[in-house]
Amino acid sequence: LSNTEGGLFRSVGKGGTVQNLVIAGDVSKRDSIVGGLADQCSGGTIESCANTADVSTSARIAGGIAGELGSGASVQSCYNTGMISGALGNVGGIAGNAFGGSTVRNCYNTGEISAQSKVGGIVGNNDSSAVQYCYNAGAVVGESYIIGGIVGGFMSGVSGSFPQIGMDLAAFMTNIQPFI
Repeated sequence: LSNTEGGLFRSVGKGGTVQNLVIAGDVSKRDSIVGGLADQCSGGTIESCANTADVSTSARIAGGIAGELGSGASVQSCYNTGMISGALGNVGGIAGNAFGGSTVRNCYNTGEISAQSKVGGIVGNNDSSAVQYCYNAGAVVGESYIIGGIVGGFMSGVSGSFPQIGMDLAAFMTNIQPFI
């Protein structure tokens, strides 16, 4: 895929499911909200997918799998190895922005993630969403503030959503093994 208008799908809506896809190439967008696979996912499910493409925006909100997750969206058993970058912020290896009770589970990133702020290895900015059983092994680079290996920025409601991975490492490795 070599696209300057965004990801393979503009949006994955309620009840929609995308599974077993691999995205390669380059994906870019001049305005906000770009993802390797989907620019937005609201109420839909993305599972067992991978992004190896470099994804970039000259604005904000970029993710390896989805630019933005909202309203109960679910991303499961996915990974990113591409370089994800944004000129401003809300940039993550799996999703740039996650809100509205969305879930990112059993995912990982090994690509370099960079933006000015709100930069995370898995999710750039998280507001009331769960990030579970995920890991990041890629570089996370920010120019100013709000940078995290897993999640860059926390808005609200996420403190109870992070399991003690050390206490359940065997289950984590079993779930992630097909993608390593």
